[in-house]
Amino acid sequence: MIKIAPAQEEVRTMKVKVIKRYSDIRLHKVIESGTVLEVDEARADHLVKEGMAEIVKEPTKTAQRKE
Repeated sequence: MIKIAPAQEEVRTMKVKVIKRYSDIRLHKVIESGTVLEVDEARADHLVKEGMAEIVKEPTKTAQRKE
């Protein structure tokens, strides 16, 4: 019997900024307002829907000006 490893899914992560202090059951600690966390997309959506965090917009790379 040949075992084939399952394909690894690419997990998209994003940054969220905590806007309300809460006790995180996954991290097992209290997260203070103002903390920036990098979490997977599903976790980010959950925290935003619960009113605990907001998505942090990543700065886009722009062409640098030559002087």
